[in-house]
Parts: sequence; structure tokens; C-alpha cells
Amino acid sequence: MKTVVDSQTTPADELPDAALAATEDVADSDAPDLRRRRLLLPLSNALRDAPTAQETAPVEEEPKAPHLVLADYLRGCSANGAVVDRCELLAPPCALSEEELDVLLMQIRAEEQGSDIVEIAQQDTCFYYSDRYMSHNYARILVFTHEQDACATLAQTVRFECETYPRPFKAGMLALHPYGFDDDKIASTLRFLADTEAYQDIHPVEASNGAIYLYSDRYMSVGKAQGLCEWIEVEQYENP
Repeated sequence: MKTVVDSQTTPADELPDAALAATEDVADSDAPDLRRRRLLLPLSNALRDAPTAQETAPVEEEPKAPHLVLADYLRGCSANGAVVDRCELLAPPCALSEEELDVLLMQIRAEEQGSDIVEIAQQDTCFYYSDRYMSHNYARILVFTHEQDACATLAQTVRFECETYPRPFKAGMLALHPYGFDDDKIASTLRFLADTEAYQDIHPVEASNGAIYLYSDRYMSVGKAQGLCEWIEVEQYENP
């Protein structure tokens, strides 16, 4: 806006101060307002850095291959303290066919990451577990208890303890998980072992405090079994 005096344009250096200020405002109206631009900078940066719709869309994971799903299932069961009977995989809800299951197991064995999946073959079926989450001894015990063969369970456990550690096996352990035998079942199992030819290598020894242990003469002499039994129950506490 210009100030007009007597229909003529007055030079700027002859204008009053207020008029000069108004003239400067008009002159600057077309120039960018740097103060406002600075206020908009954070918003413009945010818009520039904002992800596009393509970037924010959730990425769908590819479904796992069936043999990897099976391997994860077996690992989960082992982590929860259970072995998996082959029959369970053939029945609902899995309902795999014999051929399908064999193919999946073959694919698991073919991969290095599936080396933890172990099979225990029995006479009528197989059991599977992951040795990441379960020892072979514990898995074997679960297999025998799963088949509810008390004598085979006990005999194999005694033989394993004597051969591996070596040490005799405390009969009272049969009352604990995963065996869960009551006193009558423990007593009847010991009697059956003594009367059965297949288990004639299994013998009892008794500590001075009355604790009963079992050993296998395939892997341990009666003297060693007696000495270890007494040490475990009595002497280790008398001679710390």
C-alpha cells in the first residue's frame, strides 16, 4: 500500500515513520516468513521420514514346512516331560498315515537342525523325544512306564544305573515320578523279578539303615554294590 499525497507518489525518504513502516510490511508480504517456516520444519521432517503404506503393512511369515512343525511338536512334548508314541501321531487329531509320518521323519533326520529328535523302537511301536529337553535315560524310563511293564522298567533302570554311573538303584525311587509305584507294586515287582529267568541278574542289597538297593551282576559285583549302598545311605553323612 502506497501513501498518496496530492495525487502524487511521495518518495519513501519523505514519508512519515508510520507510513514507512506500513510500506515495509507491504514489501515483505510476498517474502517467505522464516519464523513460520521454522515452525513447520519438524512436521515436514516427520512427513518425510514417515514409512510408506507398503513399509507399514505387516509382513506375513511363510508357513513352516510340515516336518518342521512335527519336530517342534516333539520338542514341546519333551519340554513338558513326555515322550510321543507313534500311535498318537497316527490317531486324531494328527491323523497322519503311516506313509506321511515316515516321510516327515525322514525329512527331519535329513536336516542338521533335526538331529535332536530321537526314536526309541519297541516291539509294537516307536517313541520320539528331543534330547535337547530330555535325557535318554529319562526318556527310556517314560517308555517303559508308558507300556506299563513294571518288571521291564525296573530291570532296565537297574542295569542302566549300574553300567553308566556305576551305582546301585534305590528301590524307594520307584515311588517317585515318573514311576509312581505304590508299596504293594514295588514289593510284587521285586518278587516277580526274583522268580523270572529273564531278570536273574537283578539282586537286592541292604544298607545298615534298612534301605533296599538293587544291582545287576552283569555290571557290578555284590561287594561293590554293598559298599556303594552303605556309602550313599550312611557313611557319606558320617564322614563329610
